[in-house]
Amino acid sequence: MNYFEFCQPIETWYFEADEEGTVFRQIVVKAAGDFIISNQKHESYGFFLSDQGLDNKNSVYLEITKDTFEQIWSDLLQCNILEWERIKSLLVIGTEVDGVIEVFYPQGVIINLNKLNAMGIADYSECKSSTSPENLYPGYSVKARVKAFDEVNQWIILEGAKVS
Repeated sequence: MNYFEFCQPIETWYFEADEEGTVFRQIVVKAAGDFIISNQKHESYGFFLSDQGLDNKNSVYLEITKDTFEQIWSDLLQCNILEWERIKSLLVIGTEVDGVIEVFYPQGVIINLNKLNAMGIADYSECKSSTSPENLYPGYSVKARVKAFDEVNQWIILEGAKVS
């Protein structure tokens, strides 16, 4: 992975991207102190992850270290840590959950687990094989089981996902 910073007068953007330029994690820190982090649904912007390849040869992007990116990411995750711990305390591995498709990320299908106020992630291939193509869109229902917890993104890892 490669890590970049893009500075503007009113905000700074941070990216984690692979060699092809696919962005996996993104942060926007505004001068006023507000931030947008790609693992969470922002109240104004929704999910916020570049769907365009990042041209790492473009001089507007300054390369930063993985440690720098991870420190910023970790600091922002702390803003939600109490809620994340509460959510994990409610779930046991194997628990059946349901939600709706929110968005498709390079990591998988992001599922809004509405009753838990949490986000889950399901394998795209698993979702695709469980339904017809016209159901693979945001808003469609998903039933799955809790497999594990993704501490880096504060997502619930799902298995056995079935889209309807």
